[in-house]
Order: sequence, then structure tokens, then C-alpha cells
Amino acid sequence: MLNLKSVIFRPIRQIACLFAATLLLGGLCPFVRADDKEKKVKEKKERPEVWVEIRTPNFIVMTDGGEKTARKVLDEFEQARRVFQATLPNARLSTGIPIRILAARDSQSFPLLLPEFPPDRRRTQPNGQFVAGKEKIHIAIRTNVSGKVPYEEIYQDYARQILKMSYRNLPPWLQIGFENVYGSMTFTDKGAQIGRPDPEDMSVLFESPLLPLDLVLHVDHTSPYYTSGDKNTVYFAESKALVHFLLTDAQLSSGKVLEHYMDLVDHGGDSVKAARETFGR
Repeated sequence: MLNLKSVIFRPIRQIACLFAATLLLGGLCPFVRADDKEKKVKEKKERPEVWVEIRTPNFIVMTDGGEKTARKVLDEFEQARRVFQATLPNARLSTGIPIRILAARDSQSFPLLLPEFPPDRRRTQPNGQFVAGKEKIHIAIRTNVSGKVPYEEIYQDYARQILKMSYRNLPPWLQIGFENVYGSMTFTDKGAQIGRPDPEDMSVLFESPLLPLDLVLHVDHTSPYYTSGDKNTVYFAESKALVHFLLTDAQLSSGKVLEHYMDLVDHGGDSVKAARETFGR
């Protein structure tokens, strides 16, 4: 059961400006027009300007979709955080300020958070957007989305931010793998679950010769394997599959072996030497 601290109500424009201020240095809210009185009256009649807010020490969720929606969003992000905590016990998961999640109930509300994405059949709105500042993190999402992993990119961005806050010198294969694994998370009443390897990645690995493991471990951020711009390569597929195995294998994950390896390479250890020391030959 979530330790909910409060359920309060706030005007929609106040909520939207909080997110807009994160995107704009001036902190101004470009979609509030004081002179558009007729439009305001019409919007007020059609869409009540009330958002529900629910808080935990880790997240603040605000939505115009009702308290049930707020609780669902909050529960999923808390589950995701527990997965990060379980797989990376020493990682820094917070800046000390709760992550603020603005959850628009549909395509009509979403432009209040991101006005560059108006409801338009000719242009698809994103499922969400992740914005990380030096101390604060804001997330905007639409809740009327479907699919097995509708917020895959959001959780990938979340994982990327955790790695950025926690480590300085991780090799690309670890970053690629972690982002992919956490982006595959699904949620049920029993908790979060890491998804299976992507079938497209498995096809790439079956149809192409594998790269030597020493090469994958040694690739850095300047290597053509990483900077080519093509993420449908053997290198990317192999990186994802390797991290998935290390996180889900019962013997390796139970002993926090991967985290020990990450600590070694983050402190300047050679990737291959650290792998041999940690995982064995």
C-alpha cells in the first residue's frame, strides 16, 4: 500500500505553468492568454479546471483524470523505482526533490503541458516527455495510451538519468543495456517485471556473426560501433542481450555481481579485466 501523504486540488493553469517553467528559462506560461476571455469561459464549461495531486516522498503526481488515475500512475513509478533500487542498490535514485509527474488524461489536455503538440490527426502526440534539470525532474505523460509498454521511452530516460547521477565512466554497452531493460518494464498488481529481450534484437544476433565479447566491452563513446547512428546493429543488440542476461540470471543477480563490475570500471578499471575478475573466464 502506498504511503500517500495528501490528495489536494489545484487549478489546471497553475499545474501547467509548473511544467512550462521547466522548459522555458523565463518561467513564463505561453499558453495562458489573459485577453482570451471567451475561450476561457468555454473551456471552463467543457473541461473543469481541477487536477488531483497525490504525493509520496519520491513522486508528486498531478492529473485531470481523477484520483484513480493518479494512484495508478504513482504506483507504477514507485514500482519502477523499486526495480532500480533492487538491481542497483548503491545507485543514486533521487536529487532530494520528488519527481513531478503531470499526467494529462487525453490529447486535449496534453497541449496544456506541451503546447507544441496540439491535438491534430495529422501529427501524432508523444506518449510523454522527460525533462531533467540540475536538481528537478519533470515528466509529462498522456494517460489515454495503449500498448504493452506505452512509456518505454520515459523509463529509458529515467534509467539514463539514474546512471548519469550515479556513475561517471560506464562503458556504452552498460548504458545501452540498462536503458533497454528498464524500458521494457511492465506492471501488474504483483509488481513490476522486466520484459523479455526484443525479438528484433534476437533476429539481428541470430542472422549476423557476433562481435567478440572483448570488443563489445572495450567500445567507448568515440567508437564507430557506438557513434554510427544506427541502433539496429549487432553491437547494440549484443549490449542489450548481455545486460538483460546479467540482470535476470539468478546466480549473477543474487550476488550483486554486476554492480561490483560497474564499480570497478567506473573507477577506471579495464572493462575486460574487470569482467574476468567479476564474472570469471
